[in-house]
Amino acid sequence: MTTASEVLGRHRVMWGAGIGFKRTPIEHIDAAAAAGYRHVSVAAHDMRALGEDGLHDLARHGRERSVTISQIDGYYPWQPMRGSKLAGKVLSLDAILRMAEILGSRFIGALALPLGHPVEALAEGFQPAAERVGDAGFVLTLEFAPMAGVNDLAAALEVVKPAGFASAGIVFDSWHFYRGNPDFEVLESLSGNEIRCVQFSDADADVKGTLWEDTVNNRRQPGDGSFDLDRVTRVLERLGVLDWYGPEVISTEIREMAPVQAAVLSARRLDQYLRRLFHS
Repeated sequence: MTTASEVLGRHRVMWGAGIGFKRTPIEHIDAAAAAGYRHVSVAAHDMRALGEDGLHDLARHGRERSVTISQIDGYYPWQPMRGSKLAGKVLSLDAILRMAEILGSRFIGALALPLGHPVEALAEGFQPAAERVGDAGFVLTLEFAPMAGVNDLAAALEVVKPAGFASAGIVFDSWHFYRGNPDFEVLESLSGNEIRCVQFSDADADVKGTLWEDTVNNRRQPGDGSFDLDRVTRVLERLGVLDWYGPEVISTEIREMAPVQAAVLSARRLDQYLRRLFHS
């Protein structure tokens, strides 16, 4: 039987959005360190102005605090960008791969824009990107979201599967799963190598405003909302994918806190939740 000590000894990631938007990479690292985390995610666009010297300084800052920027988020041009305001404004894969090399990252996080592209077209774009990322020694992850271009777990599987799961996988966000299509039949059918990272948060029963407004303003700490987190967490553990996980509680309350305060709070609350669930 899994114990909480086992789960808490795995790769815990302080997901970047969970300490508030518009934080600096240094703030992300310092917040993760204060919360006892050794891994953090940072958006690529938040590091684009640093240059190579600045990236090396950032990596050194992390090493001094035993924190690695393990996921670089916000890789977009794997998908057709026509019709997007971001076309021509986002970092190329070459630039992000160089960032990952300097920072010692493991994952590059792909996001799907709601541009109406069919799954087949998205899969065609994802596969060569995954191959390049894998050849460089990293893993390309894809996060599904109900308001995004890849809106649920089943769609994410369709996009990633042609590339294979050796150097690609899915980011599973509990908010996105429950606010979208919480298909446990699909989740429980997985073999265990499809999901690479897990993000935890909870929410009220009712959506407030649009889905986007709800996700950036009203997430709750695990156990404070309406989601059946116990069920999904047990399935993730049974699949063997409850690794590289952490909190991503995005809310107006979190944004009003200092980064360290937000990180420590969310880390403590997730630890409490996991200790209760796994009884130790």
